[in-house]
Amino acid sequence: MLVLRRKKELKYGAMVVSGLSLLLGLLIYVAIIGTFGVSPLDALTSVARAFVTPTVVKDLLVLSMLGYALLVAFKASLWNIGGEGQFYISMLPGIVFTLYLFNPEQGGAIPPFAVVLLSVIGGSLLAAAWAALAGAIKAYLQIDEVPVTVIMNYVVYYLLNFLVWGPLKGK
Repeated sequence: MLVLRRKKELKYGAMVVSGLSLLLGLLIYVAIIGTFGVSPLDALTSVARAFVTPTVVKDLLVLSMLGYALLVAFKASLWNIGGEGQFYISMLPGIVFTLYLFNPEQGGAIPPFAVVLLSVIGGSLLAAAWAALAGAIKAYLQIDEVPVTVIMNYVVYYLLNFLVWGPLKGK
């Protein structure tokens, strides 16, 4: 079999191939489900209902954000094994803002949407600062980022453990 390459790529080639692949997959899905005598639309609806639950959506959002955070490091040809630590440290502003800003009993209540927005922004900034710390250690001390970020995962884990079971307990 002879395979020839185009000299010039098609302008929308990737989109066309993706669309055709999606269409072919959908046709195969309809054919397989149809052989069992089940309505393809009913089967797709039940699958969607099973996967669109609050837990699945939350996990999808968290894993997507972690993936995007790791993408930046990988694009720069660096290893970032510290995604878990960055995720943990990003929870700290959410905990603190919820305990101290959203407390209707003490008169310091702000709207819940503002608390969520502040938590996301604060968590993102704190996680970026945590990653920058590992980057600074690599840049200025020439220590490989893999063991540094693994060790930093444990540091943040025990730091949050101390804060949650210590100063922030019972608030």
